[in-house]
Amino acid sequence: MATTASTTRVQELYIAYFGRPADAAGLAFYADALDAGTTTISAIASSFGTSAEAAPIVALSTSAYVSAVYLQAFGRAYNSATDGVFWTDAITAGATTKESAMVQILGGAGGTDITAVANKVAVANTYTTAVTTDSKSYAGATAAAAAKAVLDNVTATASTVTSGNAAAQTAVTALAAGTVDTFPLTITSHTDPGYELLTRKIDVFGIGIYAADGVAENKLVHAAHVLAEYLDNDEDGVVDNLLVVDAIIASKASIGLWKNEDDLDVITEGQREFTMDLGDTETRPEWHVNNEPTAFDASLEEILHSITQNGYALVYPEIFGERTGTSVADAMDVARGGQFIEIPEQYPESAWYTYDDPSCDYQCMITEYMYWGLSSILGAQASRLDVIGQEWKLNTAELVETNDPTLYNLLTDDQYNFPTYLPDGTYTPDLL
Repeated sequence: MATTASTTRVQELYIAYFGRPADAAGLAFYADALDAGTTTISAIASSFGTSAEAAPIVALSTSAYVSAVYLQAFGRAYNSATDGVFWTDAITAGATTKESAMVQILGGAGGTDITAVANKVAVANTYTTAVTTDSKSYAGATAAAAAKAVLDNVTATASTVTSGNAAAQTAVTALAAGTVDTFPLTITSHTDPGYELLTRKIDVFGIGIYAADGVAENKLVHAAHVLAEYLDNDEDGVVDNLLVVDAIIASKASIGLWKNEDDLDVITEGQREFTMDLGDTETRPEWHVNNEPTAFDASLEEILHSITQNGYALVYPEIFGERTGTSVADAMDVARGGQFIEIPEQYPESAWYTYDDPSCDYQCMITEYMYWGLSSILGAQASRLDVIGQEWKLNTAELVETNDPTLYNLLTDDQYNFPTYLPDGTYTPDLL
């Protein structure tokens, strides 16, 4: 039987590379080999790097790869300002490989990162042991996603180990019953700090959507389904871009539905900045049937804002980062007719993106730009040019592709897994 030290190191690799607990056979094989001296932790990491499951993370740019490791291993976003750029520079310069860097990042963890890894390992061990003891099947994308969901909410807080272990046992029981369904999208009560007065919640892949008293139940359910459709656009029960979901969870982002504009004032100040607000009256499920240009379903916009701000911008900082010099920012500068840090008195005649809300800074402009581009590609704006033309002129996929090919190519590049169809609030995943 493998030693605890070897089992822990291999479990850490599974978490950092795949974001899930190890399967029993894989954990035993690699841990035994470590103890026998027939392999090394670096060699195991290298073999993981060539696997099909690791392909999406290995294919990332250097900075995005390091960000992904931090998200999966520590449950938090990588911050180059505080975490430094040593690893990104070393990988770029060829001084180390991505696989070796990952091993060393894990080995060099400090502060709360050590606790976060230890907590994730503890819950992962519970999951792996339960699968082994009960002789459950643990294979396939759906099972892997369910296992990964168990670790998504495990952080440096000690109390998350207890709840995580309970979730692990529940997930294994679901595997045994053949009913792996971790995404029922049901309304529940909660005790989440900071949201005490938003008494209802729906959990969507580990992301909370909260509603104030007075918000219609069908509006809360609709918003949850829209979020689920954005994240699992092919509706196979598995999120399309796990790294983006991890980033959203790590940034503590959520959606808050309000009936009155001051409803969200009850959210604690520290959490308020991570909450995207969505109004009851502007959440319109009926738009998807009536398609009235002026009665638009704002859930399509506000929920997508949270996904791009707290997901894509963090996972792909060089591409979708909300600052000057990123790929999407450079494209936006062309769309606006220049790099305007502050809104100009008048946009150039050549501009097709001319948002002029004085409360929207450069970062916000990028958020809006991505929304306009993707929603137009998906067909949401096809009948709305008269309503939106003063702000955005490329209201169809054809116009975006022809006039803003850089944005079109970014948003339709398969490696980023953006949605390819417009959510309509009817998420019906095929989980089996």
